[in-house]
Amino acid sequence: MLAQYLDITKQFNAGNGTKIEASNYDYCVVQFVGAAGTINFTASNDSGAVQGVTDGNISTSTNFVSVQATNLTTGAATTTGGTGLFRLPVVGRYIQFAGASAAATKVLVMLTKIS
Repeated sequence: MLAQYLDITKQFNAGNGTKIEASNYDYCVVQFVGAAGTINFTASNDSGAVQGVTDGNISTSTNFVSVQATNLTTGAATTTGGTGLFRLPVVGRYIQFAGASAAATKVLVMLTKIS
């Protein structure tokens, strides 16, 4: 098993959310500590590429849609989160955690690839 660990707290709080690129992984576990506001789970494969001009990237990614995460405390499926641990299958190249007035004391991500 291969894993990458990210602390995305600063980026998350700076813009009421953030995006991560998860395309080479099988699943993502995100932990929100001291979460406030609504945090939506969304994903996209659209990098915002313009044929013949740019390949696109995470900052130009667009067309995000709601995706289901599993609350690891309750086992319930959800498209929104708060304080706790949530597991998302990697169903898109980009995963976004964002929402109106979304903020958290800490946002930690574990991206995992099963060998």
